Amino acid sequence: MLKSFVCLVFFCCNICINAQTNHITGMVVNAANEQPIENASVFISNTAKFTQTAATGTFNLQEVPVGTYDIIVSCVGYQTLTYTYNASQLPMRINFKLEIKKLSASTITVMPIDPNGWEKWGKTFLEAYLGITENSGYCSIANKDVLQFRYYKKENKLEVIATDMVKIINKKLGYTITEQLELFEINFTQQITSNVGYYYFEPITNKSNYKLQKYVQERENAYYGSITHLMRSLYNNTTTADGFVLRKLTRVENTLKKNYRDSLKQSFAKALKDTSTTNKNIKKYTITTAHSKPINSNLLSQPDYFEVLSTTLYRISDLVQNTPDNSTVKKLTFSERLYIEYTQENQNELYYTSNRIQHRTPYQTSKLQFAQGCNNVLINASGNYYEALCIYVDGYMGWEKMGEMLPLDYKVGD
Repeated sequence: MLKSFVCLVFFCCNICINAQTNHITGMVVNAANEQPIENASVFISNTAKFTQTAATGTFNLQEVPVGTYDIIVSCVGYQTLTYTYNASQLPMRINFKLEIKKLSASTITVMPIDPNGWEKWGKTFLEAYLGITENSGYCSIANKDVLQFRYYKKENKLEVIATDMVKIINKKLGYTITEQLELFEINFTQQITSNVGYYYFEPITNKSNYKLQKYVQERENAYYGSITHLMRSLYNNTTTADGFVLRKLTRVENTLKKNYRDSLKQSFAKALKDTSTTNKNIKKYTITTAHSKPINSNLLSQPDYFEVLSTTLYRISDLVQNTPDNSTVKKLTFSERLYIEYTQENQNELYYTSNRIQHRTPYQTSKLQFAQGCNNVLINASGNYYEALCIYVDGYMGWEKMGEMLPLDYKVGD
């Protein structure tokens, strides 16, 4: 009996120690007058850790994840504040000062808000924001009225502005996702979508046991093969066991096309130089007939670059390095592009049809590439990677958007 009692006391003490260690407390005030701000949102980005400030401006976040994470402080009418913490700082008490939002000169001179924005751009926005996967079909935005649309005709660009935090209901995975949307743009000419925001998850709990168990299964389906699954596997050195195959992908310039295009430019320049008249019709005729051979349109229609996939598989030691100053994070680095096959699942047919892809592959395939000026990110055991904007995610993982997202503190079986 004595041994059992001693073990029980020791176990309880461990629980108390952990609870005391992994917490963040503090206060949120107005930077202009030091007055407390009530109902400000304080949360750990991309997790289920969220709270709001009391009337005194105080907050208390318990059992926060250990590692490198962003604390987000947000309130209507104030600038969003981001603070990055790591495990060595816990437990932590910190005070935040929020600046009042001010209209800049650039804000005043931009295109006006489109009053018919939802009718014109709603479908385009939802597909780019929530995605067009099966799960995204079960997602909806509960407060669409906070979203405003601007279209810049000259740049062929759509901008979406949120006047308050966006609330997304995911009925398939059983979450309410609240996002502080900082930037959302679609550049139609460059075919680039930029989405910058901070969000937290709240599980939907007021359902039957059957529905709750269904959520558990659907979350597992969404997790396996995701970017979070990959990052956790890289951190734990379990990529092979988890079904990931990693290779180097290199871009090689199409020299035949480049040389041919350069020769055409030289011929056209020579034809212009040799033309002594300023008559536009004669100039056009001279340039068109400057070649005795017809233009090779097939060659010109080829891509500027080819992607060459290495047959050699990456080892984890080639990609992940320990960091001597922080045992809770590791460094992920690679050259060119990282090509990922997830061999446990096939790519959904919607992926092919929505992207108009003809060639089928046996597995899910994705690509990672560092943004300009970046050559590594830090990863931790939860699958969080920092800085997130340093990596571009393309292919299947990039196709999966908000409809597939899970919190970083998700565990299989939750």
